[in-house]
Amino acid sequence: FSGIYFANTFNTEGGTKKKSEICKNLGIEIFIEDDELHIEDCSDAGIKVLILDHPWNKHKDVKNSIRAYSWKEMSEKINKIKNNI
Repeated sequence: FSGIYFANTFNTEGGTKKKSEICKNLGIEIFIEDDELHIEDCSDAGIKVLILDHPWNKHKDVKNSIRAYSWKEMSEKINKIKNNI
């Protein structure tokens, strides 16, 4: 990790940032997410999204995304993507 960044998406005070905006500003090409709102946001911004499978996002299949069913599988998929970037 090179840092921790907060989007402030749950706070009603102060400024918020879209996760896609944070990723673009930092040059992040691969993003892990489980929330549908942020999956679509990042995917629409051209960021490759790895969806960590959960009951609340099972029906969400979005362009530019790949679903993983465990952290082990997530790691394997990240390595595969990195070799193709």
